[in-house]
Amino acid sequence: MPSPALKSNYWFILGREPLLSAAELAAVFGWDSFSPVDGKPHPTSPWKGEGAGLSPLPRGNARGLPSSATKLAVLKLPLKNFNATEIIRRLGGTVKIGVEMGADLSENELIEKIVAELKSVSGKINFGLSFYGQSPVILNESASWRRSEESLSGRQLRQRSFATAQDDRNDLTTINLIEKWGKQIKKILKNENYSVRYVFKREPVLSSVTVDKNGLAERGREFLITSATSPSLPLERGGGQPFPLSKGEHKGVAVRYSLAKTLAVQPFEEFGARDFGRPGRDDLSGMLPPKLALMMINLAKIPLSWVILDPFCGSGTILTEALLLEYKNLIGTDISDKAMENTKKNIEWTLQNHKSQSRGLGTNHKLTLIESDIRNLSEKLKLNSVDAIITESYLGKPLRGRETEAELRQQAEELKKLYLISFEQFKKVLKKDGAVIFLVPRFRFKNSWITINLKPAVEKLGFKVEILLPGHEYLTYARPNQLVGREIWKFKI
Repeated sequence: MPSPALKSNYWFILGREPLLSAAELAAVFGWDSFSPVDGKPHPTSPWKGEGAGLSPLPRGNARGLPSSATKLAVLKLPLKNFNATEIIRRLGGTVKIGVEMGADLSENELIEKIVAELKSVSGKINFGLSFYGQSPVILNESASWRRSEESLSGRQLRQRSFATAQDDRNDLTTINLIEKWGKQIKKILKNENYSVRYVFKREPVLSSVTVDKNGLAERGREFLITSATSPSLPLERGGGQPFPLSKGEHKGVAVRYSLAKTLAVQPFEEFGARDFGRPGRDDLSGMLPPKLALMMINLAKIPLSWVILDPFCGSGTILTEALLLEYKNLIGTDISDKAMENTKKNIEWTLQNHKSQSRGLGTNHKLTLIESDIRNLSEKLKLNSVDAIITESYLGKPLRGRETEAELRQQAEELKKLYLISFEQFKKVLKKDGAVIFLVPRFRFKNSWITINLKPAVEKLGFKVEILLPGHEYLTYARPNQLVGREIWKFKI
């Protein structure tokens, strides 16, 4: 009898919206109970211990996230029988996937493991390093600050905290550190007559493009590194030497490292083609990003045979992404005949151009497209016939950034009326326990957001909010300085 496959710790490098990316992974792998902000597993989580949950993040905004969260959020999951290249194509919010090589490593142990792995590469060695988290120097300063905070005045504390929280400084110290490590590793290998090239971009993290174009996930290696502190060991600097202790201190704070190697990166060229290469586009009315559409479908957590409806299908982004995931029963409706035409073009284009990305694409699927006003949806579809509604409705008039607060609030109220009409129709066509993934816009005004309070009225219709992550009724998606953000909600009837 063959022995059961052992689990390995796989690292998921999360995208610009790490909470949304983490919720997608929780939906895909069925692990709902974890806290993505503090880095600790939820008590009811089926996975425990080091490597479970998000790696600790430095102090950031009020939600506990750093301002440069893309560089810092790493979710580590123990999995077995796992195909990283296949899985990353089915995820919208994960930038890279790696497998752990070691944890709780000293700096010397980290270098030794990297060198040993590179010696296993055949031919010329190409490698790169990406560091996720705070620089060890700043970790040390932060720990020293915590130990000595009682001796500092309030003003000194504020100045110290501000100094150690600067992203630019963190990036600079990290860049210097990984440059030093890379040169050290390259020197060791060259001294042993290996042909080696170090891919270094003066950034803490190598982009997916850099990793892909340099073959670091296939022929070469990209190493992913995170750090944490241990209060019982002396802090090491280069060469294993301890940092000098502050006056009166007898113990330092050791920086220990975890190490992984990249297995797969997000297929950026495929996403780009699906976003900008499709024949049916309407830039004036806006387009749902394929990555976000993919995350929305995954958040629904439904079997491939269930019926999915997009009642505001636009150019068909959700429908085409669902096709690529091999969902078999799809319905799209929209009030616009142009939207219907764009959807048809994009579906045909997807079926013709992306069969290599999905083995079951275009086989045994049922796709229905209907031109319909949302107010008449229940007249066009059979009652209680839909398992899940996944949609982005009309987001309002395009904004220019010069709108008054009153104008934005008026638009929010008008959209709320449309959305409530929509949910009244949703209730009629959904099956019992049917799910709704619905995007609600929010409008930027100066340094705040004007939001649409949809929840109470939707609950009165009989829907219940389904939590996407513990402590979060909804999750947000917004690019920096974007005038319109999105809230992602999940309801069940």
